[in-house]
Amino acid sequence: FEGIAVEQGLSNHNISSICQDSLGYIWIGTARGLNRYDGLTYKQFLFSPEGNTPGIPYDFIEHTFYCNNNIFVSTRRGAAAYNMRSGAWHSISDGLPVQDMMQIGNRAFFIRQKALFEYDFQENKLVRCDFPAHLRISLFIPSDDGQLWGISDDYKQVYCYNFESKELVGSPLNDAVP
Repeated sequence: FEGIAVEQGLSNHNISSICQDSLGYIWIGTARGLNRYDGLTYKQFLFSPEGNTPGIPYDFIEHTFYCNNNIFVSTRRGAAAYNMRSGAWHSISDGLPVQDMMQIGNRAFFIRQKALFEYDFQENKLVRCDFPAHLRISLFIPSDDGQLWGISDDYKQVYCYNFESKELVGSPLNDAVP
């Protein structure tokens, strides 16, 4: 491995994110699109301002990750999923920015407008996790044991997402920390 550069086919030298899929491809998010690198060549996925074909919602890729044969990308103009089996792109955030995205096991989660969403792989869309709409979570963090933790906007509650019931279980912060 000698390095990767624009001269070899990378769309831009400003790299913002990197992930690897199950086939060994390296996916590189840049300030000018997404690149799939097979060790020899690049395939570029670029933003189409005409918007007549599904694809990445904007050139500057902020985050990427791989989950269940999908490459997920987020930009300031929304998020999208690329299904590697079908070769199809799906817009998943209705043009709204995604603050964070993460994989826990074989599940994909997204934070948008301080709410938690899970990606439905059958419907190719985000589904809001079931907790009160007035509840505003400022931060979600996956733990090493596969849990998803959150803290309220006012920093008075800590929450753990229950994957079976699909609910947030809250505890006052002063009770949660010894």
